[in-house]
Amino acid sequence: MNDINQIGNIFDASKLLIKGGSDATYFEVVHVSDQIVSYSDYPSIKDGKLMSWTESEWWKYKVKRTRQAIQLTVTGNAVCCEGELKEMGYEAAAINPNCVMVILPESNPATEIN
Repeated sequence: MNDINQIGNIFDASKLLIKGGSDATYFEVVHVSDQIVSYSDYPSIKDGKLMSWTESEWWKYKVKRTRQAIQLTVTGNAVCCEGELKEMGYEAAAINPNCVMVILPESNPATEIN
């Protein structure tokens, strides 16, 4: 599944074409990629909850998980766009000044790496 049209029934990409803010906080999503990208991350998860790196034993619970996301092209402030998407209930991350990734609902469970 790497085409956004395959997940249209659970994810409406048109809702991601947002804009907001003003002056230094202005942003506008100008393009939603029609391809789904996969990436791996390595969070610490204990008892089903994400741990902060500030917790003393976070390194003991490291797991590897493969996630899928949609990339948005953003003009203006990508970090403010990320914040707005999070307020809308999406899991999002500004990955550079012109791109925000919206993480799709988790499809692959975490696997332990310790």
